[in-house]
Amino acid sequence: GLVGLPALVLAFRGRPPMALAAGRLAALAVGLAGPLAFCAAFYVAKGGLPHLLDAQFVYAVEYVRAAQARVTLGCAFERMSRTVFLPLHVMAALTAGGLVVAGLRHRRPPLLTTLAVAWLAVGLLVLGVSALFLEYHHLPLIAPLAVASAPVLDALVRAARSRRAGAWLVLGLIAISLFWPAQKFVEKARVSREIISGRLVHPWNQLGLELGRHTRRDETLFVWGNAPIVYVSADRRAASRFMNVVPVTMPLPEAGNAARRQLLLEELAANRPRYIVYQKVRLNPVWISLGCLMPTDVAGTWERFAALRHLVDADYEQVEDTERWTVFRRKSGGGS
Repeated sequence: GLVGLPALVLAFRGRPPMALAAGRLAALAVGLAGPLAFCAAFYVAKGGLPHLLDAQFVYAVEYVRAAQARVTLGCAFERMSRTVFLPLHVMAALTAGGLVVAGLRHRRPPLLTTLAVAWLAVGLLVLGVSALFLEYHHLPLIAPLAVASAPVLDALVRAARSRRAGAWLVLGLIAISLFWPAQKFVEKARVSREIISGRLVHPWNQLGLELGRHTRRDETLFVWGNAPIVYVSADRRAASRFMNVVPVTMPLPEAGNAARRQLLLEELAANRPRYIVYQKVRLNPVWISLGCLMPTDVAGTWERFAALRHLVDADYEQVEDTERWTVFRRKSGGGS
């Protein structure tokens, strides 16, 4: 959707004849509709289109409303102040500086900059609506900020080549500000490579490997929480589509989650997971004080979900309990 704004402007750039503009718009429409039609056809063929529509237009709206009711402005500032966002702050500062200089010199910004700022405004609106301000929610801001700040950065580089001390000072500050997020990125990439190669085993990976060793390939698992890495490491299918239980744990009236919870019970009954893992959620006390709470109640729903607890109590036995998880194994003949 964010690409639509610059696409429409470029379609009419230079005031082309109506026929040419219509042709451009038709090409854009085909380019937009093609992937969506392919995706929809796949879900129709698999019989999953109603569930896709529910996820995109019912659950997503419920999730955003729940988030807006629980996340505070203090939470937004706390998350935006993290070092991972420094590149965004730098690009925003360059963009703002360029606009201020252009205004002081009574110059109109280039069309590309104006377009990028409008694009950025749409991205900020999307970010505000999402209300949670998580790292990946800021992705729509990267492209317009990069486009808008590029001319300013180019001007600074050209000024530095002319041996202007001020330009060197600004470029130095930019380089220093990017050092910490770059260092963090390199460290995360190193850890990811070691996990993928097997040289480093994360606890959740280890749990998945253990469950894989104690299950047959045709058996399933279910994790009550948000740890899909368990399924990947175990190389076992999930017993339910709810590999992340957020859709059944949002603080909605019971009727709001009833259909999804019933679907979860039906899938567990049909697929009879060999192991059920209860993920213990640990909340950051700083986030709690600022109101940075996800719109879910994983622990509370587990306690109140009587039908699920009855299934676990009747057909499963606890085999492991740690600070991160509790593991239940299906009893011999359980649920048969």
